[in-house]
Amino acid sequence: DEADTLLREGISALERMPGQAMAAADARVARGRSLTERGEYAPAIAVLDSVVATLRARGSESTELLDALGELASARFYAGDYDHADTLNLEVLAMTRRIFGDRHPRVAEDLMNLGATEQERGNYPEAEQYFRDALARTVAFHGEEHYKTAGNLVYVGRALLLQNRLPEAKQAFEQSLAIRERVFGASHPNVANTLNELGSLAIRESRYDEAEVAFQRVLSIYQQAYPGSSYRTGVATANLADTYLYRQDFRRAEPLYRQALAHYIATQGPEHLNTGIGYIKLGRCLLRSGRFRAAVPETERGYAIVAKIASPDVSFLQAARLDLSIAFDSLGDAATATRYRAEREQYLPKPAQ
Repeated sequence: DEADTLLREGISALERMPGQAMAAADARVARGRSLTERGEYAPAIAVLDSVVATLRARGSESTELLDALGELASARFYAGDYDHADTLNLEVLAMTRRIFGDRHPRVAEDLMNLGATEQERGNYPEAEQYFRDALARTVAFHGEEHYKTAGNLVYVGRALLLQNRLPEAKQAFEQSLAIRERVFGASHPNVANTLNELGSLAIRESRYDEAEVAFQRVLSIYQQAYPGSSYRTGVATANLADTYLYRQDFRRAEPLYRQALAHYIATQGPEHLNTGIGYIKLGRCLLRSGRFRAAVPETERGYAIVAKIASPDVSFLQAARLDLSIAFDSLGDAATATRYRAEREQYLPKPAQ
């Protein structure tokens, strides 16, 4: 709130001063970033669209236009508009290379953003390649112990985790955590970001007690850093719920999944990818506890949201198809169960010839 007040005051003052048009544009970009950080994506996009239009009208490339386009792409990404974010990020990458050259660290940041949209769509090998290209540039410029290197390592590790390459993922996460704890201290959101990945890895390896400890720490850090609703708090809450789900403690898992959904809807909207995943997870919890009729609408709602955004073979859709086939079988609707089972079979990896 304080940042927004100061930015609006600064913008108002700069716009009254002669010769300060570019400074005013910079301040408006900063306000767009502030709104994005608060989860207010539609207002952020409106502010940044206006800045980009103003700067484009000047007719030449500039670092100011580059910054504005980058922030607009970020707001579009967090709002779930991946196609528009990709278009902007490709423009940003090309412009960055023209202005700064291919080896500049800003190129690494642009590659990371392109990898992020590929990952959200479920294109994990493509995402990994973007992240590795970015990491090579970051290490070459900043060195292996820099906090930006730690950030790149998280993305590489996440792409590896999603491809089930667990030992490689763990190595990347642990290297990132060591750097971030040294640079930021134990209670920083960047530390929570890495801990979240280590918790996810622990779940994959059925180390649920270790995962619970990690996610509890993540949730505590995010609640302190982002009071009120935040999609980050939603992610940590849902991941903590996962540890109870896998231990079949459905009574503790269900309310946490509902809390996570409330965070996603409040900050990212009812049609965001995270919201869709939240419904799928809630449906799975209800299914596993034997509440088949209650599970179906939640899982189908999540399935419909994710199917609009992600690749059809992404793991969350495959999990939803399996859950729905089980639920409809249990409810005596064999035809619908068979349809979901056939869809799942369609997207299973084909055996090597």
